[in-house]
Amino acid sequence: MVLRGICIGLCSLLGLYGAFGKEFLIDNDTQTKFVKMYENVTLPCPHTTETAPSWHWKRRQVSHEKVLDDSSLFINNVSEVDAGLYICFSEETGRAVYSVRLFVGVPPDPPENVTVRALTIFVVVTWHLHLDPEWEEDLQGPRTTFHLQYRPEDSQTWRQPPSHISPTQGQVDVCNLSPNTTYEFQIWTGNRFGKSETVSFIATTLPSFSEMEQAKRLEGLLEDFNPLVWVVAVVIVMVVTNVLGGLLLLAYYFQHKIKKSGDPDDAENIELVPHIIENPGYQVDGSHNLETIHESLLSTSPSSQGAAAVL
Repeated sequence: MVLRGICIGLCSLLGLYGAFGKEFLIDNDTQTKFVKMYENVTLPCPHTTETAPSWHWKRRQVSHEKVLDDSSLFINNVSEVDAGLYICFSEETGRAVYSVRLFVGVPPDPPENVTVRALTIFVVVTWHLHLDPEWEEDLQGPRTTFHLQYRPEDSQTWRQPPSHISPTQGQVDVCNLSPNTTYEFQIWTGNRFGKSETVSFIATTLPSFSEMEQAKRLEGLLEDFNPLVWVVAVVIVMVVTNVLGGLLLLAYYFQHKIKKSGDPDDAENIELVPHIIENPGYQVDGSHNLETIHESLLSTSPSSQGAAAVL
C-alpha cells in the first residue's frame, strides 16, 4: 500500500506517459473517491477548451464508449480491477484538467487468530486484525469498526459489551457472566461498504464453589497430604537458620577481636598529643619510656610529684 501511494504521488508530480508517448502535466491536486463494489460511478472533467479532453487510466487511453457528451467518464458495475488513477487530459494545453484516484471499497477482513480464555464470571477474547492505515486515516476512508455479541446457549437474546471496542485493541474482557455456563460468541468487522464474515465460538465459564464444597475440596487435599514432607521442610528450615546464626556470630567475634588488638596503639598516640602541645620541645629519649612517664605523672607519691616537677 505504501509503494502504491508513492507511485501515485510520483505520477501526480512528474506526469504520466500515455499510450501515444505524451507526458501528462498535472496542475491540480489529485482527488480521492471511494465507491462501493458493483456500483456505477461518474467522474467529471471540467474543461474550458473547445476540444473534448481524453481520459487515461493505467498508462492507456480509456475507450470513448465510456466518455459522455460532457466529457465525464462513466464506469458501470465497478469492481476492484477498475481502481487506480484516472486523468482527464487536454489535447490543446497538454496538461491534466482533472485527476482522481479511485478506490473500490470492499468489506474489511474478518478478525484472525481469535482465542478465548474463560474464567468464573468473565471471558477474555483476543484477536488480530489487518487494517490499511492509509484508508483508515483518510477523511473519506472506510472507518472499520469491531462488533461482538454473546448469549447463553439456552437463550435467544444477544448481548453486547457496554463500551465501544476499537478494532486495533486486540483484546476485550466480557464481564458479568454466570459461572459454569456455556456462552456463544460472535465477532465481526464492518465499514460503510459492508461487513466481514462472522467468527463464532463457544466458551464455558468455570464453576463457582460454595463454602461446603470448598471445605470438602480442602479436606480431600489434607487426606492426600504426606506428614513426612512437612517434617523434612521443618528440618531444612532449622538447619539453614542455625548455619546462618553461626556465621553471624563468627563474623561478630572476628570483628571484635580485630578492634581490640588495635586499642594500645591508639592510646599511645592519644597520650603523645598533650605533651607536644604543652611543650613543643618535648622529646622522648631512649632512657624514658612514654608509658612510664605517664604513669609517674598520675601517681600521688611525693617522689612521683617531684619527678613531675623536674620535668
